[in-house]
Amino acid sequence: MDTFQNALSGVKAGRAVAVFTDLGTAVDMANKDKSVGIVVPDPAIFVHHVAYGVPAGIDARSMEIFNVAVDNSVASGEIERAFAQAGYRDVDALSDLQIKP
Repeated sequence: MDTFQNALSGVKAGRAVAVFTDLGTAVDMANKDKSVGIVVPDPAIFVHHVAYGVPAGIDARSMEIFNVAVDNSVASGEIERAFAQAGYRDVDALSDLQIKP
């Protein structure tokens, strides 16, 4: 499938069994369509962290300043608050969106 939304359409039409995607996308799908839920594999199949895009030619000093700003945002809880404000839920906060075995 070319997009996660098309993949979800395939699941709903019976052409696929599931959509394999990142947690943020799965949360968005489940929030928009209450007929689907999220299965979180245990153990995890794939774990990733947030990444940020910067210009390819960024100089070392700017990159260092950027990394310090990210570290400070994480340490202060600002990143976690921003994700929560944007509607992102971590695995331990899925509640009604999660399908448990």
